[in-house]
Amino acid sequence: MEHGTRLVGNSVYFDPKYMNTLAQVYTYGAAAWFVFIAIMQAILLFATDPREPKDDKGKTESARMLLRHHETNKNSMSSIGTGYDLAASTFSPDGRIFQIEYAQKAVDNGNTMVALCGKHGVVTAIDKVIASKCYVENANPRMANLNEEVGGAFAGVYPDCRALKDYAVREAQKYLKEYREPITIKKLANAVAEYVHIFTLGISRPFGVSAFLSSWDEKKGGSLYLIEPSGLSYEYRAWATGKHRQAAKAEIEKLKLDDLSLEDMVKEAARIVVAIREEGKDKEVHIEMGWVGDKTGGKHEVIIYITLHCYDCVSFSNLFLSQFLVRRYRQQSNGRRLRWKRKIWRIESDSSPFPLSSLLPHTVVRDNAVHRLKEPITGIAVGDIQEMSGTESEMYGKACFLSRLVASSVKVSQSAGSLMKSILAKGDLGVIDKGSETAYDPQTEADRAAQYLIVQSLQKKFKNICIIGEEEKVSKVEVLEDGASLDVLNLSFPSDLSSIEESNDVVVWVDPLDGTTELARAEDKTCIATLQQVTVLIGIAYKGSVVGGVIHQPWSFPTGESRTIWAVKGLGVHGIEVAKEKNEKVIVTTKSHGTATVEEALKELERRGLSTSVLRVGGAGFKVLKVLEGAAAYVFASPGCKKWDTAAPQAILEAAGGTLTDISGRPLIYSSDIQKGNSGGVLATAPWVKHSDYLNALPDALKQSLPEFAARK
Repeated sequence: MEHGTRLVGNSVYFDPKYMNTLAQVYTYGAAAWFVFIAIMQAILLFATDPREPKDDKGKTESARMLLRHHETNKNSMSSIGTGYDLAASTFSPDGRIFQIEYAQKAVDNGNTMVALCGKHGVVTAIDKVIASKCYVENANPRMANLNEEVGGAFAGVYPDCRALKDYAVREAQKYLKEYREPITIKKLANAVAEYVHIFTLGISRPFGVSAFLSSWDEKKGGSLYLIEPSGLSYEYRAWATGKHRQAAKAEIEKLKLDDLSLEDMVKEAARIVVAIREEGKDKEVHIEMGWVGDKTGGKHEVIIYITLHCYDCVSFSNLFLSQFLVRRYRQQSNGRRLRWKRKIWRIESDSSPFPLSSLLPHTVVRDNAVHRLKEPITGIAVGDIQEMSGTESEMYGKACFLSRLVASSVKVSQSAGSLMKSILAKGDLGVIDKGSETAYDPQTEADRAAQYLIVQSLQKKFKNICIIGEEEKVSKVEVLEDGASLDVLNLSFPSDLSSIEESNDVVVWVDPLDGTTELARAEDKTCIATLQQVTVLIGIAYKGSVVGGVIHQPWSFPTGESRTIWAVKGLGVHGIEVAKEKNEKVIVTTKSHGTATVEEALKELERRGLSTSVLRVGGAGFKVLKVLEGAAAYVFASPGCKKWDTAAPQAILEAAGGTLTDISGRPLIYSSDIQKGNSGGVLATAPWVKHSDYLNALPDALKQSLPEFAARK
C-alpha cells in the first residue's frame, strides 16, 4: 500500500490522519499567503509622500486610485480565475473550481471520441492523431478491457488515461477476488467516479480525463457511463467528447440507435469520426474502437489500430465493413498483418500477399473511375459475411429496386444537407454567377459539393439508371454516402412498383440545392426564416412519370432542425402532416424570378376570388411544402422553372392527393431525352382545392404565350 492509504473492503481510501495533516498544511499555508497579501495592500494603500496632498482620511491620490482599481477588478478577477485557480481546494466567489474546469478543457481540446449505445450493443471510437511516423503502431491505446464484460474508453491527457485505466482494472480484479463474480458496470463506474473525485479535493490536481465505460446484457441491452474530471458519473444513450464534440453530437442526434444493429453502429461511429475531421489533417485516418453487444456474446472487444485512407473510399461504411470482416479473419490467422496497399486491402502472409475477394462489398475510386475487387481469397467463409450483415444490409438486400433507390435517395439527401451546413459554417460559400448578363443565377460551393455527393453516391449503387443534375461544375468530396433509410425499406411496395427494374427508363432528377439565391444572400447564418427556403430535391421518374421523390430541408422553421419529406406513388407522404382545408386561399409564388406573366396570373386569380393573399418565397421545393402545409396553390406562369425543380415536389404533392401540371393543364414529362425547362410554367394545387378551378381562371392568351415544348432532343 502507498503511504497515506488503506484498503477498506474492495476500495482504496486515503488515511484520515494523512488527510488531516495535508489539510492543516494547506490551511496554514493559505492563511500565511493571505496575510502577506493583506500587508502588501495596506502598505500600498496607505503609502505617503510628503510632497503629495492627502484627503481627510489621510490617503494620498495614488492610494485612492489603487483602491478604486482594486474594487473595479474584484469581480472580474474572480470570474477569470485570478487568485482562485492555484489549487482545486479553492472556490471562487461565484462558486467555481477553476482547476476542474481546466481539466475539462484539456479533455475538450483533445481527440474526438464518439460513443453509441443501443439495445444491440455499445460502440466507442476515437480519432487517434499520430504525431510522428516514427512511433510504433498500437502504442498508447485509448481502449481497454476492464474485465471480460466491461470495456473502457479514455479521452484526454494520455498519462492520466493510463493511470485511471489501471485503477479501474485493479478495482474490477479486487471485486472479482472478493465476491467471486464480475463487478457490474454501475458499481465500477461509481468506484472510478469516487476515485476521480478524491483528486478534486486539493490533494493533487484533477484527472484530465473523460472515461466511457460500456457493457451489454440480454435483459437491459447496452449500458454506457461517462465519468468526467469533476467525478460526476452519468449514464448516456450516446455522447461525444473532444475537439469536435458538437459536430459529432449533431450527427449522433440523427441516428435511431435502437433500430441499429451492432455492425451498423460500428459503421456509423466510424463514419462520424471521419466526417468531422478538420480539413488539412493528413488523409490517413487512425481509429481505435471498442464494442460489446449481442454479436460478441456480451464480451467487450478492442481493436487497437485501424488505418483508413479516406480519399480512396467511395463508401466509408462498406470499406469499414471490409475491415471488420478482415479483423475476424485476422484473429483466426496467427502472424498475419493487415495493411493498406494503394487500391485494395491486402493480408500479407509469410509467402505472398493476396487481395480480398469480391464477396466483400468494397469499391474504391481512383481518377474518377470505380474499381472493384475481383480476385478470390481463401480463409474467409461465406458464413462470416452473412453473420456480419446488419439490419440495414439485410433489408436492403431483400428490397425491390425502387425501394432501394428511394431509401438511398433519402439517406444521401440528408448527407447533402449536413454538407451544406458545414460549408455555410465555414463562412465562405464561394459564390459565382452562372447566369446571363440580365439574370442573376448564383452557384455556391454547397451546390457543387452536394451534387457530386448525391450523383456519385447513387451512381455507385445504380449503374444502369440515368441521373440528371442541375450543376455542370462540381466539387469533389472525399466520403460518399452508402447508407439507406430503414423507414423506406420497411414499406411493402405494390406489384406495379416492385416490378420496376434498373434500366435507362429510370431517371433521377437532382437539384442539389434548391433556393441558392436565399442561401447566397443569407447575411445571418441563424436566420431560419430565410434558410428554411433551402432544400435538397431528388425526384425519381419511370418512363416519363414521377414515382417517388425526396425533399430534405436542412433548416426547418422555427427550430432550425433538419427534416426529410419523401413519398412513393400509392404509399403516401412521410415526414410532414398535410394540412386540411383552409378558409384563406394563399397563393405561393416566386420571390426573385417575377415576370409580367406571373403578375398577370396572380391578379386574375385574385379577381376571381381564388386568392386572398400572396406569399413570395424562394425555392420550388419550399413552395410545394407551403402548399402541403396550408397554401391553396403554387403559381408560376413563367418558363424559368426546370425539371429538377419540379420532379421531387410533384411526386410528393401527388402522393398527398394534390396536382401539379403546367398552367395549361398538361402533364410534365420526365424522360431523359426531354427538354430540361418547364416552358409551360407550373401550377400546383393543394389536395383540398379543385385544380380545374385555377386552370380555368387563367386567361387563354396567357396560356398560349407559354407553350410546353415537348420535343425530343
